[in-house]
Amino acid sequence: MTTGALFPSAASAAKPDPVQKSLNTLVVDDRIPSASASVVDREGRTRQYTAGVGDLKTGAKVPNDGQVRAASNTKAFTAVVALQLVAEKKLALDAPVDTYLP
Repeated sequence: MTTGALFPSAASAAKPDPVQKSLNTLVVDDRIPSASASVVDREGRTRQYTAGVGDLKTGAKVPNDGQVRAASNTKAFTAVVALQLVAEKKLALDAPVDTYLP
C-alpha cells in the first residue's frame, strides 16, 4: 500500500479530493486491492488517481497507465448508460441500431 495514495499531504488534507476519497474508500472499506481513475477537466488537463497496490505479491504501487481487464463488467455500465439515455428520451430501445450509428 502506498502512503501517498491513502494519506494526502498536509496541504490537501483540508479539502480531500472527492475522486481520491472514493478510490480510497474502495480500497479500504470495500477491500478491493487497487483502484485507478483518470479525469480530464474542462481545460483538457488530465489528472491520474490511484489507491491500493498494483501487485499483491510485491506491494508495487498502482501504475498511472495500468490496464484493467473490464471483461463482462462493461455490459452493466453500458446498460446503465443506455437506460439513462432512454429516460432522457435520447434513445429508444426498440429503434434499429442504424438509427444511431452510420
